[in-house]
Formats: sequence, C-alpha cells, structure tokens
Amino acid sequence: MKRAYRLGKRAVTAAETRLRIVEAALALYQSVGPRQTTVAEIARRAGVERLTVYNHFADDAALAQACQSFWRTLHPRPDSDAWSKIEAPAKRLEVALDALFAWYADTEAMTRNVLRDSPADPAFAGVLAAIAQEDQAFIDSLVAGWEPTPWALAALRAGIGFGNWESLCLQSGLPRDEAVALVVTWVRSA
Repeated sequence: MKRAYRLGKRAVTAAETRLRIVEAALALYQSVGPRQTTVAEIARRAGVERLTVYNHFADDAALAQACQSFWRTLHPRPDSDAWSKIEAPAKRLEVALDALFAWYADTEAMTRNVLRDSPADPAFAGVLAAIAQEDQAFIDSLVAGWEPTPWALAALRAGIGFGNWESLCLQSGLPRDEAVALVVTWVRSA
C-alpha cells in the first residue's frame, strides 16, 4: 500500500513566498507600471531578499507571466458564452462591448500601465502576445456567422481597444452605454 504524499512545510512555505512575490509585483505594476517596478521593491514589499525573487523566477519574463496568470484568475476577461448565441450581429456586438467596457473600467489602472509599458520591455512580450490572442478570439466570437467588410472589421478592431474605451468613457465622459452605442454605430456604418 502506497503512502499518500502530502506537501511538506517547506513546499507550502515556498508556495506562500512565491505568491507574496507575485502579489507584490502586481501591486507595483498597477500603481507605478512595469517600467518603474524593480526587483528590489518587489522583494521589499514581499518581505524577502532580492535573491529569493530570483530563486522563484528565473527572469523578468517568468515573473511577468506568473503575474499575468494570477491576475487573470482574479480578473477574467469577459467570456464569449454571454453573447455567442445571439444571432443578430449588432446585438451580439452590443452585449460583448458592454461586458468588455465594464471589464476595462474594473481593470483600468493595471490595463493602462501594462499596455503603456510592455512594448518597451522584452519581459512582457508573452503578456502582449496573450493580449493579442484574446483580442483576436474576442473578434472571432463577434464575427461568427457574419461577413464584415474590411472597414467594418477595422472599426471593430479599433472599437474594442482599451485606448478607444479610455477616449470615449474617460476623456470624453460618455457613459458606458453611449460609448457602446457609438462603437456599434461605427461598425454598422462601415
């Protein structure tokens, strides 16, 4: 008879330390952005030595990937199941944009900082690739069963962007429902 394996205290402590490091990095990414985040500050906030951060994460890319994975479990992007069965393309787009724009509002600081700083940081190449895949999957869920014109597809790509939401809702002060209606009108007009 085999004995059941139980995680030892050392492994539990290592997992807890790793989580503290990820949470510290996430707090910094959200407050100052990835570009201004240092390993020294992550270690200080996590209550560990810099070497401990490096022992848990081989490089900045591994830390960025772990942070994205953990953050996405806490803040999942809207699920296409909510609109995928809606037959009318305009209504499907309206429901999807409303969910996406609500998610942008909930994740504004982190999304802004990561999108602003990531292109200049090779450690975030995987994060940006994952965001691009999510955007494409979002678009694919919206155009299923519909043949958009190139202009409509371009309007759709622009319309789902965080920068578009920021411009319409934050800078122009449109309520979310009006911003959604405007993007739907763009896509339908194209």
